[in-house]
Amino acid sequence: MPAPDEDAPYALLSPDECARRRALLAALPSMRPLAEFVQALRLRHGPACVIPDFDPCDGGTEARALFLLEAPGPRARVSGFASRNNPDQTARNLCGLMGAAGIARTDTLLWNIVPWYVGTSSRIRPVTPQDIAEAQAALRGLLALLPRLALIVLVGRKAQSARPFLQTLTPVPIMVTYHMSPQVFNISPALEAADAERLSRHRPRSAKRLIRIGLVSAWAPVFPRREAVIYSPVPGVWCLRPGRVPGV
Repeated sequence: MPAPDEDAPYALLSPDECARRRALLAALPSMRPLAEFVQALRLRHGPACVIPDFDPCDGGTEARALFLLEAPGPRARVSGFASRNNPDQTARNLCGLMGAAGIARTDTLLWNIVPWYVGTSSRIRPVTPQDIAEAQAALRGLLALLPRLALIVLVGRKAQSARPFLQTLTPVPIMVTYHMSPQVFNISPALEAADAERLSRHRPRSAKRLIRIGLVSAWAPVFPRREAVIYSPVPGVWCLRPGRVPGV
C-alpha cells in the first residue's frame, strides 16, 4: 500500500520512507532493470563513486518522459535516490511544478546527466565537460532500458550541454528548460508573475509559435491533458509552467 504522503516535498527526510522505497527497487518489475543498471555502474566505478538509485515512485522502465538534471546533490547522496522528494529546494521546486501541472508521476523518470555525486563530503562542485564525457556510456545504457520513451527534458545549462550527444543516440524529441534550483527558479517572484501575465495576454500567438517549432507537438502526445505549458520568456530559453494554451 503506497504511503499517503509519498509525493510530498521532502518525503525522503523520513528514514522509514527511504527504506520503503529501497524495498520497492527489487519488488517492482519496472524498477528491477534500473536497479541492476545502477548496481553495475557502482561496480564499474568503484566504492568511492556515490550513485543514487532511481526513485521507484516514478515510472521506471515504463516512463514516457525522462527528466535529466546536472548531477546528484548532497541530499540525494544521503537518501540514496535521485528523487523529486529529496529534502532540498531544487527537488521541492520540481515536485511542486510537476504536481501543479497534473503530470502523472508514473509517466516520468528523473535522473542526471552525470549520475554520480561530484564533490567532497562537505560540498558539491559543478560538473565539468570531463565529467559529462565520462558519463556518456551510462546515458547510452539508460536509454536502452526505456522502450516507451517519448520525450527527454534537459533541466539547466549543464544538462543541455549533452544535447548533441543525445541526438546521436535517439530520435526522441528533446526539450530544454531552466534549472530548478532556488538561485534560478525562485530568484524573482515579480518576474515570474510578469511572465505569467505576459503569457496570458499573448496565448494564441504563443501557441502558434510553439506549434511551429514543434515543442508542443512533442509534449502533447506524452501528456494528452496538455496542462503543462511550454513557453519562451526570452529567446532561446524554454520553461514549463502549469496551465493550458487554448487551441493546442
